[in-house]
Amino acid sequence: MEEEFNISLYLDSRRPRKDGKYPLKIRIYSHIEKKTKYYPTKKFFKKEEYDSLFQKKPPKALAFDHDFIRAVETRANNIARRISPFNFKIFESNYYSNRVEKTNLISFYERNIEKMISDDKIGNAQFYKSSLNAIKKFISEENSEKVKTLHIMSIDEQWLKKFEKYMVEKKKLSISTVGTYLRPLRAIYNIALEENPMYKNSNPFGKYKLPSSEKVYKALTKDELKILLSSTPKTKEQEKAKDFWFFSFYSNGMNINDVVRLKYKNFDFKERKFYFLRNKTKNINRTSLSNIEVYLNEYLLKIIEKYKNEFQDENQYIFPILSDSDDEKIIFTKVKNFIRFINQHIKTLAKDNGLNDKISANWARHSFTTLGINQSLTAEVLKEFLGHANIKTTQKYIGRLDEGNRKKIIDKIYDF
Repeated sequence: MEEEFNISLYLDSRRPRKDGKYPLKIRIYSHIEKKTKYYPTKKFFKKEEYDSLFQKKPPKALAFDHDFIRAVETRANNIARRISPFNFKIFESNYYSNRVEKTNLISFYERNIEKMISDDKIGNAQFYKSSLNAIKKFISEENSEKVKTLHIMSIDEQWLKKFEKYMVEKKKLSISTVGTYLRPLRAIYNIALEENPMYKNSNPFGKYKLPSSEKVYKALTKDELKILLSSTPKTKEQEKAKDFWFFSFYSNGMNINDVVRLKYKNFDFKERKFYFLRNKTKNINRTSLSNIEVYLNEYLLKIIEKYKNEFQDENQYIFPILSDSDDEKIIFTKVKNFIRFINQHIKTLAKDNGLNDKISANWARHSFTTLGINQSLTAEVLKEFLGHANIKTTQKYIGRLDEGNRKKIIDKIYDF
């Protein structure tokens, strides 16, 4: 049966914006009404950028744009196929609605991923995309056609157990990795329940317990930190990795994602302090958060002096890793690459000095926290240092005292 419509992407190159980009639109031709209409996607591209999106391997900087526009196109097709005979008015009422398609699991996922990318929540979008890809592979093993038609309410406790078994036994994944794939599904399911209250009594996550294992936070001991700090790098790459690893450590265990986003406006060099809010908590109500205060010791000042951009204005990044023109997608890619760089070269430096070569950038944060715990800092104080939005996150670290300090604290308690 011939389609009653044709849907395609269209770069409207009639009037460019000031930045030289053109609006991308969805173009629909109705064979019934013999008419073409255009719908906005809220995306803009230069002509060469748009052309590169359809290469066999799109540029990494445009990877999320590629996924976004494909999701928009897929959604438009899904809406149109359910309208028979095709009608522009009905299509528009669905296309412009904030409500997600009411039944299809993949549509729920794609619409939410699309929104995350649009809101610059690139990390979350990637997290959900990984979950979606795992679910698609699982469904395709049984019947590839089901990927397009799976009703979200067909996800029951038995389905979840089969997915878990498939991932552990066939894909050889850890139980905690299975949990990371299922958490987005649970969130998607909750959104579906809001859209479809009639299904509220059939939530499988009420009975099924998400698989998880206790997270092991890796850290260096005090003696190991001394060895790493006094080590002599063999290469410029090791030197840079070491510098930024310890910048993270001495900045209250600051995430590298936050280190590279620091700007001159964050610093008060006269008072030898800087202040920041974690990017991870940027979408939490700001009134419930306070700036994290970091004291600038000699090591931090040395690293800033060594790598800093020359001051031009307060909104300038202090380190030459990000650029003012970078959007959130480019920042995400640059941060990811920089963390990979640190991980690669801090491992070789650690190995050269007889330390655990599983070390990564995250160990700086965990090492700072572990030392704080072993100095008997309370959860409330650690929460302030680390910038956790919820004290429950901080409490996950508590209880990891090394045996020597555990005994000292017990002795102090009994010394009366």
